[in-house]
Amino acid sequence: MARRLRFEGANVLGVYEVLPYPSGLKRNIVQCLEDYNIPLFLSKTVVEVVGKNRVEGVYVAPVNPDFSFNLDKKEFIKCDTIVLSVGLTPSNELADDLGANTNKITGGCEVDEYLQTSVPGIFSCGNGLHVHDIVDNVSREAETAGENCVKFVKNLLGASKPQHKVIFGKGLRYVNPSFCYEGTDILTLKFRSSNIFKNADIVVKCKDTEIRRISKKIILPAEMENVVISKKDLKDDIFVCIEEK
Repeated sequence: MARRLRFEGANVLGVYEVLPYPSGLKRNIVQCLEDYNIPLFLSKTVVEVVGKNRVEGVYVAPVNPDFSFNLDKKEFIKCDTIVLSVGLTPSNELADDLGANTNKITGGCEVDEYLQTSVPGIFSCGNGLHVHDIVDNVSREAETAGENCVKFVKNLLGASKPQHKVIFGKGLRYVNPSFCYEGTDILTLKFRSSNIFKNADIVVKCKDTEIRRISKKIILPAEMENVVISKKDLKDDIFVCIEEK
């Protein structure tokens, strides 16, 4: 949006991010901000708007680690427009009306590995399930959901096998799917980290047995991670976490 406003002739004074790291993709920061000399301020946010019938300016202040504001260091910025980014929330009124369980973190439905909600025969995918980085991944997930719908109709889905929970721990904001089944094929886990991690391991365990460990130079909250595991040894709940070295 900052870049589009610049295209239309606006003088964009800056983008203020409440978090200590950018919540957007690196490519968007480069292409939309850095390429147009639009400054990005981290751990800063608007704490007061000045103006009655028209915005005349704002006060911005540093954000402390506990997300309180350091009002002693607030500063005034003269401007006439504020654009707020309040995050994306899936629109799931239809799923709610059908009684599907909701993931309180993502705002989407809780699904199993086939993208099936808690209501048999009802599937969820794409940004209606959780916010994706790029539309290509939305399309792929939609194809998967469609294929599984066909399998459900033909009683070929395989969701009658023993079901296990997928639990996330330290370093993760959420993980999809919420449930999985025993079998001999593979399972793809999708998740976002809760912070920036450097030189850390993504660890997947089944009870006390480590199934997969992947070393990463950097893990960013803005970029969705994918981990593929084999289900051949799956006999219990799965636990996913990030371990710092």
